[in-house]
Parts: sequence; C-alpha cells; structure tokens
Amino acid sequence: MSNLERASREGVIIAKKMARVSKTKRGGFWRGKKIVTEEEWHKEQRNPFDDECLKYIPETFSDTIFFLVPPSDENQYNARAAWKKDYFDFLEQTKNPEYGRKKCKGCPFNEFKISWGLQTILLKYLEKNLLDYKPSCDIFNIFECPYGYEKDAKELLIIGRFFVLVDEALGYCWDLTRKHESALYVNFLSERMGYKHGYITSAIWEKMTGLKVPRLSLYDVRDVYDVLTRPELMELLLDQYIDALGTGNYRNIVQFESPSFVVEQVEACKEIIIEFFAENKELVKLEDLEDCYGYDLEREESNRQQKIQDEKRLEVENPKYFWELKDRNNSGICLVCNGFAKVCCINCNKWLCADHWEEHGFEKHHFVMNIPDYYFEF
Repeated sequence: MSNLERASREGVIIAKKMARVSKTKRGGFWRGKKIVTEEEWHKEQRNPFDDECLKYIPETFSDTIFFLVPPSDENQYNARAAWKKDYFDFLEQTKNPEYGRKKCKGCPFNEFKISWGLQTILLKYLEKNLLDYKPSCDIFNIFECPYGYEKDAKELLIIGRFFVLVDEALGYCWDLTRKHESALYVNFLSERMGYKHGYITSAIWEKMTGLKVPRLSLYDVRDVYDVLTRPELMELLLDQYIDALGTGNYRNIVQFESPSFVVEQVEACKEIIIEFFAENKELVKLEDLEDCYGYDLEREESNRQQKIQDEKRLEVENPKYFWELKDRNNSGICLVCNGFAKVCCINCNKWLCADHWEEHGFEKHHFVMNIPDYYFEF
C-alpha cells in the first residue's frame, strides 16, 4: 500500500470517527444513547433502583455523576460497566476539557505529591527519557499536553501511578512496623490496660484488628533505599500491600487514609514496577531520599544522636519511667498458639495474640469484659 493510499485510508477512518461525534451537542446521540445535560441525567435517576439513566450520556464531565445504589445483580453490574466505558470513551473522543483537567492531575508535572524522595527519582527518569523535557508545566488539560496526548501523556500518567502505588506501599509498611512494636499491657486483676490505667474495653479489639508481622521493616532512610534498589525487597513490599488491600487491614493500620488502588490493580502492575526500579536503580541516591517525616539521612542521624543523649539523661533522672518506655515498644510469642503477640498480661508476664488474650484472662484470672448494651445495637 502506497503512502498516498495509507493516508487516504486513515483520513476516511478519522472522518467516520468524527462523524459519530459530530452531533455531540445536546439532543445528539453517542452509541445509541441520547446526549443530555448533567441535570437531565440526574433527573432520570428518580428511581434509584431503576437504571433508566443508562439510556443517556451527560454532555460534560462531573464528579457528581455516579449511581445512587449498588448494583442488585450481575446483569446490572455489567450494564453499568458498559455504560461507564461508553461515557468515558465519549469524553475522550470529544476531548472534554473538564475531564482533561481531571486526568491531568495524575501527571508528574501537575498537582502531583509523593513522599520518601520519590519525586526526585521520578524527575530524573523523565529528564533522561522524555524528549523536550521541562521541569514544570502550566497546562492543566491532558488533551493539550505539550508532549502529545496520544503517547507520552498517557505514559506519564501510568508512570505517575506506579510511583503513587510505591509511595502508599512504603507508607503502609512504615506504619505497620511501628504498630507492630507498640505493645499493650493488660492488668486483668484490676481490669486496667496500659500505663495510663484505662479500663479494658472493646478498644483493645480495634488496636489488634488486622495487625500482622511486617514482611520487612522500615526504620530509616537506609531501609527505604534498600527497598528501592533491591528487587526482592520491592516484591515483599508490594506483596504485603496486596495482602493488606485484600483483607481490609490497610484502614485498620493507617488511620484516616484510603488507598488509591485495589488488589487487582497492584497485582497487574507488580512485576512491571519491580522491573522498572531494577532497571533504574542508578537513579536512586541515598542522599535524595527521606523518611516518613520528611527527614533526610543527615537529619535522621542528628535526631538519632539526640535521642541517645536524651535516653541516657532520662535513665539517670527517672529510671522507672525510662524502663516503662522501653517496655512499651515490644512484642512477643503467644502463650497459646506461638503466633505473633502484642498483648502482655502483666499479672503473669505472658504474651497473648489477638485471638487468645481474652481467653487467657478468663481462664487464668477470671476476667469477663463488660461490653455496653449499645455495642450490640444495629
């Protein structure tokens, strides 16, 4: 096929594609669905259990366009999924500016926030691999991306998502490490918990729920460096995050946070992420990284030396409180099942896990936890 014939054929394809959206003004149709305003689309949701609105397509993009109730069966679920695909294809085809601004927020150059020093690694990678690289961008519409929407802009979004995922996985591991080492000390005889002498309540369940032994521990910048430069540790990090997302442990450990990913998304790109960091580990520099608090290696070392001095002074001035602080950061092996345990019975100096602490209190110390009546109300 000659270049002229190929160009002619491509022109026909483009013309047909544009013809399908030439009537995208209000009252037109897209894939058999009538194009209406956002308000008109919401009016078709008068009955939240009847998906009458699937016959229509909103003419613009809005975060308020969602279904009022979950799908009732698999058929409704599939119908909604097909509608959503048509809707977003429509926004793509018409290059809707509101949708373009929404997608642009995932670009590493626009409103993009990640921790641990990952931003520096990402920008180094882009500077190395992106033609006409610029350190910033003032265009907030992906359809007008200066790097070209059809190829580079989409790759920027994908790479950005990879780094956000690693950012969240590191945050979960960091918090899990600290939760794991924070022990709960229970006095069954006085029905008190902890050094603040609070009553034993159902709150102990909340502190224990979802807690697992970290597959790897993150304490400082050097640990972050090891994860980013060693594929076997990156795999442990991502597998641990997948497990958390799949069991709901993420919200139990990382308070007030909501993950940006689901299990299937992490599993789908896990190997790609591992390979990406393995191939670009020369971009990872220890001096560029930070810990969870934004401290670099030098600041961490300064804080570590200060902590050592403070502990030495506290051990001399208040030895009882010094050893109480030492005891709080601990864990052990469950007396009953030999599993990980963070509840310590101070009456007999034994460790118990989440499943056996209450049983131990009842059998050994005749403890029965009184739960308020409202706890069982629905």
